Amino acid sequence: NKLKIKTLLINLPANLNKNSDTIIQPYGLAIISSVLKQRKHDVTLFDASAYQYNKDSILQYVMKQKPRILGITCMTNNLGQTIGFLKDVKKYIPDLITVLGGPHPTIEYESLLNNHSDVDIACIGEGEYTMLEIVENIQNNTPLDNVKGIAFRLDGKIKVNPIREYINNLDSLPFADWDSLPMDRYFFQ
Repeated sequence: NKLKIKTLLINLPANLNKNSDTIIQPYGLAIISSVLKQRKHDVTLFDASAYQYNKDSILQYVMKQKPRILGITCMTNNLGQTIGFLKDVKKYIPDLITVLGGPHPTIEYESLLNNHSDVDIACIGEGEYTMLEIVENIQNNTPLDNVKGIAFRLDGKIKVNPIREYINNLDSLPFADWDSLPMDRYFFQ
């Protein structure tokens, strides 16, 4: 049984330089974490926003974890700071595989990969089973050609794989990984 590679899923604060005032659970990342754990993968879900970590604290956390794969959700409004964060992380862990998911990569995957060399894989659409396949392919040293719902660089060109079908039966997904989150830190308005 070979050693599992480590995957780190991080919810970055909306602003890496100041404490955030609204905090809700990163539901998408929590489901992805559960899907990976269900298949016995080594995954850590970390909500840097809830812990009010700034950029330096988050970088130190990532370096301590030493992941092989880093998954981050990215909105258009925090693209710049997410890219800056990835650039900093890659200085310390150059062979880290970075996966960006969420609204921005889903729509802007080509410009994201064309303009930002620190993004390795853009997840297009729902990320639960896509991330599972990314992790399993990297774990098994298999090319990413058959992973639906991603765009990535291959031989200097951007390869866009076929779109993944929607998950029709949401009940087939495991419950969100609330155990990995500081539930006492969240509040609702």
